[in-house]
Amino acid sequence: MAPPVLVETPGSATANTFCTLVEASLYLSGRLNSTAFTGASADDQNTALLEACRDLSRLNSWKGRRTDAVQALSWPRDYVPDPDNPDNAGITLTGFPFTESAFTTVTYFDDDVIPDRVKEAQAELALEYLKAGTLDVAGIDPARNVQEETIDVITTRYFSPAQTATGLSRYPRVMTLIGPLLDLSGMKVVRT
Repeated sequence: MAPPVLVETPGSATANTFCTLVEASLYLSGRLNSTAFTGASADDQNTALLEACRDLSRLNSWKGRRTDAVQALSWPRDYVPDPDNPDNAGITLTGFPFTESAFTTVTYFDDDVIPDRVKEAQAELALEYLKAGTLDVAGIDPARNVQEETIDVITTRYFSPAQTATGLSRYPRVMTLIGPLLDLSGMKVVRT
C-alpha cells in the first residue's frame, strides 16, 4: 500500500490536511511529551494528520462559512473573527453572513488562510491518535463511565454519562485552540 500523501492547498477540492508534515513536526518539536508523533514514521505521522483533519473538518459548529462550495475541507472560511487580534478583544460574533461595514473594528481571518490555531489543533489531535496506539480514539471508550472498579468481590460504580467528556472535548488542548473559532451559541445547557 502506498504511503498517504498530504495535500495542503487551502480551498482546494483535493485538499486533505490543514497543515503540512513540516508544520506539524515543527509545532510538536517544541512541545513536551510529543515523542509519540516525533518518533513515529513519516507514514504514521501522515496517517495521523489525515485522520485528525477528517475529524476537525467534520465539525459543523465552525464560525463563518466555507469560502468556496467545492473546497474539500471546512477551512478556509469567510467571516471568522481572529481571536488573537487585539482589536477583537471582547467581541463575540455568531452566525453569518456579516456585512463588513457593520463591524469595522473586527479583524477577520483572510478567506484564503487556514489559521495557525486550526493547524496546531490538527497536530495536537494527531499526537493523541499516535499516543493511543491501537486504541480507536474515535470509538466509544468502554470504560468511559467507570468511576470505581474493584476486582475481588466485584464492585463497579459508574459516573453519570453527562459527566463524561466525549468527542473532541476529551482533548482539552485541541478545544482550547479551536474553541474561539467555534459557534457554540446553538448548544443547549441541560441541568439535571
